[in-house]
Amino acid sequence: MRVQTKPGQFHVTLRPAAGGAFTEWRISGSTPTAIPALQLQFLMQAIALWSGWPVALALSVELGTAAWFSWWTDALAGVEPEHVQVEYVIFQDASEEYGGG
Repeated sequence: MRVQTKPGQFHVTLRPAAGGAFTEWRISGSTPTAIPALQLQFLMQAIALWSGWPVALALSVELGTAAWFSWWTDALAGVEPEHVQVEYVIFQDASEEYGGG
């Protein structure tokens, strides 16, 4: 049975990996864009510490979201490079990202 979530509520799925020696995390949800910079840095540092690897983060680049993209670029610039690796994913419009047409 799948846990029922509210719109925007975080949903975390945990699964065993390597015979239970590791745990695979799948996280989805929504936050306000304006996450305090120190909290973002702490989150990326914690995840990198737990996994032993920098966080691989994909940042969507779209024509209509320049302010949003600029905010995230500035916020991520404050995260140490050993904690995050950013990939820029370019879309012509938002419908491409979500499988629309």
